[in-house]
Amino acid sequence: MSRRMAPLLFALGLVAAFAAQPFAVKADDMSATRDAAAYAQSAAVSESEAAYRLALQPAVGLLAASLRQQEPTFGGLYVTHQPNYRIVVLMTFGDTSSLARYVAGGPLESLVQVEPAAYNLDRLETDQVRLSLELAGTGLAVDLNVKRNRVEIQVPVGVNAVVADMLSDGVPPTAVIVQGVEPREPVVNLYGGHSLTTCTSGFAIYYGSNQSNRGITTAGHCPNSQSWNGQALSYQNDEHWSGNYDAQSHKLSGAAYKNWIQDDPSGHTRSITAKEYRLTQYVGRYVCHYGMTTGYGCGYIVSDHEPGCSAVPGNRYIKVDSDPNGPGFDLAEGGDSGGPWFIGYTALGTMSCQQGYDAIYSTTGYVESPLGASILTSP
Repeated sequence: MSRRMAPLLFALGLVAAFAAQPFAVKADDMSATRDAAAYAQSAAVSESEAAYRLALQPAVGLLAASLRQQEPTFGGLYVTHQPNYRIVVLMTFGDTSSLARYVAGGPLESLVQVEPAAYNLDRLETDQVRLSLELAGTGLAVDLNVKRNRVEIQVPVGVNAVVADMLSDGVPPTAVIVQGVEPREPVVNLYGGHSLTTCTSGFAIYYGSNQSNRGITTAGHCPNSQSWNGQALSYQNDEHWSGNYDAQSHKLSGAAYKNWIQDDPSGHTRSITAKEYRLTQYVGRYVCHYGMTTGYGCGYIVSDHEPGCSAVPGNRYIKVDSDPNGPGFDLAEGGDSGGPWFIGYTALGTMSCQQGYDAIYSTTGYVESPLGASILTSP
């Protein structure tokens, strides 16, 4: 047996094996049932039809891999879901002679249709890589559009790039320039415990009752200009630094705000699923925090009527000592301000200041109230 035929026969065997499998979701498979229900709504089909189609996906994937590996005329594969479910296989010159052996007698046989392609996938991939290398550093993205059987050089909205002048051999016949494509931006997760420019982020919040309008907190006394991971945050003009309040908030365009906090320098996170206000935080309670300078640390509440670092009578901050009966260790230093205080998965407050080795924090209600926001406790 040739080395080329071995993987082909193996893949064909797997496709045939899928043909023998029942295309139904088990009654107790809640995850698959949920997926089928979502697909049914999206594709406007019954849930049984949805389950059938989703069960075909492994076989479709194996078909694509087999054709990619074995057929030099293969131009790509894609699936249409409406108005009909079809597996479209692109072949140069519309070559259908070799396709039958991959699908004959199997679950995909009646669903496959062949369409002609000008270029095989090898050619498109080669040109995509070459163009990407030549345009590296320009901010232009080079995509491969399987459905249209072409490479696309994407020029963002508002940018008039003369692409041909940037390429040593001009734009190849396999490629086109697509104008007005939205620029690609990295999706970042923003949450508590991040190291900002001079402080630490506290908790993800949402403003008012709109849970999609989200931001991130830090201490109100921190400078309004803060960055994270080299990206400037947008200050929300809501600094409050008086009385029991020491909070402000920021946003980052394109960020996904999570109900997480970092609790370890390695980047480990935990989910915040609850919050407690000052009245349930008592002397002797064991609590923990995370800050960019001192990292993770825990101690015992020694005052729940702490006047805070402004020493204004009547304030209601919380003071924490790592060891009320001994010297203990440092719970707060510069840069920790704004960082989260918590226990388990419950938010307790954010760092305000220090007194020697002791830490002083503002409780959750005094974070939420001045910002008109709520700490995020769910995804």
